[in-house]
Amino acid sequence: MLDTKPLFVIKKYRSILLAAAIVEAVSYIVSLTDSIVAGNMINSSAFAAIGLISPFISVSVFVSSIINSGTIKYYSDYIGAFENRRAKEIFSQGVYMSILAGFAYAAIMFVLRDSIISILTDSAVMQQYAREYYNIILLMIVIHPVSFLIDNMTIADGGEKLSAVANMIFIISNIVLSVVFARLWGIKGIAAASAVSRYLFVLNHIFTFSRKKEYTKTYMALATR
Repeated sequence: MLDTKPLFVIKKYRSILLAAAIVEAVSYIVSLTDSIVAGNMINSSAFAAIGLISPFISVSVFVSSIINSGTIKYYSDYIGAFENRRAKEIFSQGVYMSILAGFAYAAIMFVLRDSIISILTDSAVMQQYAREYYNIILLMIVIHPVSFLIDNMTIADGGEKLSAVANMIFIISNIVLSVVFARLWGIKGIAAASAVSRYLFVLNHIFTFSRKKEYTKTYMALATR
């Protein structure tokens, strides 16, 4: 039994590491996808405009990571100590903080929109593209912290494979929707594709959590018979 523990830990570590690497790469890949689609389906100005906005999306990822790190750390500690009630409180606190952080950052970005865009470029064409992309991408920034928290909680609960699959589906759906929406609405459609894909990603995790809860209740009912 003792001989198998190190092997289990190594396999688990590799599994979590792979899932975490995919999670960290997703935002970069989505931003890169948006730029590539814009460059090929619209023009170089649209490509450049998305590149100007991308760093601000990265800041929202940074804000998310701050909340996630603390929440996951204390959640895991309490789960390990079999204090499930306290663990649930920590998770709820993390959700509330993520929601507030998402809305606060998006609100600040909205208020500073014109100032930021005017500082980034003097080109009227690029400013127009940046403004159109900026307005829609804020809808994704609002949900960013919550989506990252839920995904990291999935990994912490042993669902690293589920997280990896969900993130791969998110990337694929974003690519497909970006191409389709770009044909319909231009650069606004590209931003909308990223936002829609992110919300679908969150809904997928919520559905998974609810299904897991149902299975747990059924198992407990059978076990107590």
